[in-house]
Amino acid sequence: MYWFVSQLTKSKEVGTLAAILYMLMPYHLNDMYIRNALGEFLSYIFIPLVFLGLYKMFQKEKGIYLLCIGAVRFNFNTYFNDPVNSDYGWYLCMYKYSTIKR
Repeated sequence: MYWFVSQLTKSKEVGTLAAILYMLMPYHLNDMYIRNALGEFLSYIFIPLVFLGLYKMFQKEKGIYLLCIGAVRFNFNTYFNDPVNSDYGWYLCMYKYSTIKR
C-alpha cells in the first residue's frame, strides 16, 4: 500500500500513513487473530499491486506486470479464485503480452 499511495500522492508521509491504516483495518486484524485465515490475510498483500498496476497503465507507463503479478497472486492465495477473476487476469496478461511491439 505504501508504494501505491506514495506514487499516487508523491508523498512518503501519506504513503506511510496509508500503509499503517491498511495494515490495521479491523477486517485484517479479524482475519489474522480471530479467524486464523492466514491465506486470506496474506492475499490482501497483493491488492495494492493490482491498483498500482492499473494506475500505471492509465498513466501510460509499464504497469501490466504489476497488475498481472497482483491479480494472479491474489487469486492463488485466497478462496476468491473463481473462474471469472482468475481467467480475466490470465487473459489480460496474455493480451498485453501479445500486443508488445518487438
